[in-house]
Amino acid sequence: MIRYEVKNETESEEVKYVCFVDDDTFPQNKFALPVPPILLSLHGCGIIDTSCGLVCLEGSLRKSDNSETDMVVLWNPSIRKSIAIVVPNDGPSRFYPLVGFGVCPETKDPKLVKISSKNDDDDDDDDDGNQVMVFTLSSREWRCLSSNHLPRKSLVFDNSSQTVIGRFLYRFVFNGELYLISSFDLTNEEFGEVPLPDSLRRSYLFISKLRESLVLIDDNEESTTEDIDVFDIWMMMEDGAFTKLFIINNASVERIIRIMGFKKTGEPLVEIDVREDDNSDPTPVLVVYEPCLDHININDLGICRGAAFFAMCSYNKSLLLLDYDDGIILIRNPKKQNSLLNSYMKMLPWLEFDIQVEILKRLPVKSLIQFRSVCKAWKSLIDSSPFISDHNNVGHHPLSEHLMIKCGASEENYVCFVDDDSDSFPQNKFATPPVPPIFRLFWPFNTAIHSSCGLLCVEGLLREPDNSKTHMVVLWNPSIRKSIAIVVPNVGAPSGFIYAATSRVIPFVGFGVCPETKDPKLIKISSRNDDENQVMVFTLSSREWRCLSSNQLPLKSLEFKNYCQTVIGRFLYGLAFDGEFYLIWSFDLSTDEFREVPLPDSLRRSYLDMSKVRESLVLIDEEKGHSSTDMQVFDVWMMMEDGAFTKLFTIKKASIERILGFRKTGEPVVEIEIEIVDDVTTALIGVYEPCLDHIKDLGICRSATFSVMCSYNESLLLLDHDDDDGCIVRAVEN
Repeated sequence: MIRYEVKNETESEEVKYVCFVDDDTFPQNKFALPVPPILLSLHGCGIIDTSCGLVCLEGSLRKSDNSETDMVVLWNPSIRKSIAIVVPNDGPSRFYPLVGFGVCPETKDPKLVKISSKNDDDDDDDDDGNQVMVFTLSSREWRCLSSNHLPRKSLVFDNSSQTVIGRFLYRFVFNGELYLISSFDLTNEEFGEVPLPDSLRRSYLFISKLRESLVLIDDNEESTTEDIDVFDIWMMMEDGAFTKLFIINNASVERIIRIMGFKKTGEPLVEIDVREDDNSDPTPVLVVYEPCLDHININDLGICRGAAFFAMCSYNKSLLLLDYDDGIILIRNPKKQNSLLNSYMKMLPWLEFDIQVEILKRLPVKSLIQFRSVCKAWKSLIDSSPFISDHNNVGHHPLSEHLMIKCGASEENYVCFVDDDSDSFPQNKFATPPVPPIFRLFWPFNTAIHSSCGLLCVEGLLREPDNSKTHMVVLWNPSIRKSIAIVVPNVGAPSGFIYAATSRVIPFVGFGVCPETKDPKLIKISSRNDDENQVMVFTLSSREWRCLSSNQLPLKSLEFKNYCQTVIGRFLYGLAFDGEFYLIWSFDLSTDEFREVPLPDSLRRSYLDMSKVRESLVLIDEEKGHSSTDMQVFDVWMMMEDGAFTKLFTIKKASIERILGFRKTGEPVVEIEIEIVDDVTTALIGVYEPCLDHIKDLGICRSATFSVMCSYNESLLLLDHDDDDGCIVRAVEN
């Protein structure tokens, strides 16, 4: 990686980063790197070093009061992630700080070493010597090293170069008379010293590395010819001794300015001055020097420098920082976080705020959650109800659809897949976010999990301190890890009634999100044989249950089935029985009105299950065999736009126990019975491919419990309920 600056059309300096793949194709395999935004705001930004795929840069952030904050940025260009770390300014004013960087090879924990070293012209001998602080990314804390771990008091550390080899961070130091190399052990955090040959102890050296060996560059200023620059290249051997590799003594160009570093083949990259003619000013150019041929190709890399120096480093690809949020700023005093971020925002060349809003609307949920920490304006925007509602508009950005499968009673038995169209399914599996704590406190008598606009709805009973049971619904957004529990009122139950799982009067509870307002809504239908259906509606925005008027109620004779429902657009669909035939009912989430959806005669007497494929209603007609050896048959029907039903396909597989749902491709997710021991069924879950009549195993095994599945898209719903995560809403009844 090479950092350089060029002047743009306005004569201002523009920083650029360019990378070369260091292989046999060098330098043809070249590519540009997008720069982390924080680097654009740092003054005097320079590269410290690289370690384990991370590039460490330092600079200062100028705030609105013209004060400056020293900052280090850890950047992984391979995965395009960065973290900014504020360097504390705790040393005496006569001390100047320098920062070293390396990744501990055992723990892979990035580590910063801040050394407050006195100036060369400081004659005060009464100070305590060098002050050392260490920062580890895992702890996010700066701490002072104990006195027995500090380097010698007399050492003055040079800030020109450092390098990391294995577990050691090397830096050039001066003891008041001679030069030597200081080492810092990244594992046990102890300083050491590396003696130099007598011929180098009075030379001002630069440190680099060649593969995994320490290299010293001696710019021999005692050259007898002014027009020729001489550089001696030394390498440290395994026994600690130094040997001279070669001498660069090249008179074929006007001047070699300095050696930037080395290719892994050992060839140095050098900065030279070239002139087009005798009357032109010299132009610095970066080239490769070939020691064996004593040759430089002037047009080698094709990079010309503007007003500032080149900087170069080498790095390998790695995944470090992948488990951290991108772009966060870590500071020592969290109370100063907002002021620092606001200063950072003011320094960036942002677009108009309205344009920022339009860009943010098109970003995925995970990125938006991270960007809430950028500034107060963005947090207020992203947390606002209008933004949340607008972000859930499908037209703004591609929705990431997930399948969640629950195959046991414990939270460990939730499994999620990214339901995409690529061949990566089902390999693209990820850990389910932690389930809401209240799930551990109540018993879900309705095993189904329903979803709408990224929210999951789970129904159950909460045991109160007096051993009574409270009917409750939990709305959970796994994408942002928020949940709200809502108590379902005990209206319509007999006097003194206590809910039990076997009770015939447990009401039907439906769930959906109104597509216009993005307001989560619950409907409770108390179905009794001798009374009219009682319907109550709850909206999260009002936190109230209200009874529907009589002209909005469904037929009195309908018995609503708890086990199936689905939301498509503005309608919540469910299954009901009128005493003779089955039918589909719909509830308009916008107008709160019920309707009936007629079924084909062939389905009116069938025991159906309900699901959806993309945004179409699907019915599953299961014809169970009369014996264990009989073939089970599943007919899959889809409702068309005109309301008519058409059969998609028929599944005839003796091993399929039931259909859990569908991928967005239309393939059913099925449960396969594999063994029954002591009345306990063990089953596998897979995807049935109708065209191939084949079942693809998902690697999920279910035993003794009931498997359920739902699909959901990522959304921001519940994010504007900042203080309500996990709360229980005991709503008012009107």
